[in-house]
Amino acid sequence: MFNTLRKDGDTDYSLIENSCWITVGNVSVYIKKDEEGVSIETYAAGCEESQPLTYGHVFWEEADETQRECGREAARNNKSEG
Repeated sequence: MFNTLRKDGDTDYSLIENSCWITVGNVSVYIKKDEEGVSIETYAAGCEESQPLTYGHVFWEEADETQRECGREAARNNKSEG
């Protein structure tokens, strides 16, 4: 069995595989990483075969730039894993 998430703290996790589903109340959240970044789709729970309620994508470079702007070191520890 694969461990899709790594526990980093009491409520903090890192995605170590390429994708995962998380259920939050009556919403299913699909998180997928690829070479360019991370995409997130939300669905009504039980309706995951329908159109997503929302969709978003963030490029690794966008996150790197924001981290530099806020004085953080760019850390993509999960990009190279999985």
